[in-house]
Amino acid sequence: MRGILKSDEYFAEKLSKIDEEVAHYEELVAKVCAARGENDRGVQNGYGILASIYQNRINLIYTSGIRDDEIKETYISLLRYYVKTWEPDNSYFELIKVFSLAILLNIDSKNEDVAALIRLLREADYHDYLVDFLLSFIDKKCSENYPDFKWSNTYESLKDVVESENKENAIALLKSYLDNQWYDIHKECAWHDSHKSTKTTYYGYWSFESGALAKALELDDSSLKEQLYYPYDLVHRGDD
Repeated sequence: MRGILKSDEYFAEKLSKIDEEVAHYEELVAKVCAARGENDRGVQNGYGILASIYQNRINLIYTSGIRDDEIKETYISLLRYYVKTWEPDNSYFELIKVFSLAILLNIDSKNEDVAALIRLLREADYHDYLVDFLLSFIDKKCSENYPDFKWSNTYESLKDVVESENKENAIALLKSYLDNQWYDIHKECAWHDSHKSTKTTYYGYWSFESGALAKALELDDSSLKEQLYYPYDLVHRGDD
């Protein structure tokens, strides 16, 4: 178990419940889609719900250490629904998470849904420093280098990591970001402080973008192995 804020029993029960949610909504959405078509508002809402559930499932699997082999499969399912509902004004944090996981799971633009999502971004003329940086590792054809961040007070400090003069300084800056900034940056997110809730909404806290940067920049992240929010095992997935 990688999550230290809840018990093994909590995660096992939560995983069972989330799998029930997946089965319920996939069956329901399939029925409504067959009756009304994919463009129906209810179907689109269902796709959004499923994308959210699959995002939570990824966190839950990784945090619990249960069924690690299902992370990639779960991500593929997430992509299937995420690309059907993405709009330019959707959550910036979620978009960063989706592309960061692609890097961590070695999924590139050969995947049809990843390619479709990239097309949607380009059609919307959607540019952001971190998004463009991540895309340059997912699709070698994406060579844009947009200088600014779409949203302020989010990931600006990561620009210093990317543009650091050496790898030792880069990993030190990344550690500082994780230790001092990451959790507070996300204080407006629904999951923030969820481990304190009585509603069992905690799935784990992970800075997937930090892992993606460390992997893309080939940083020595051994100093981050025990960092609370750093997905070390996911970065090194397949190393052994």
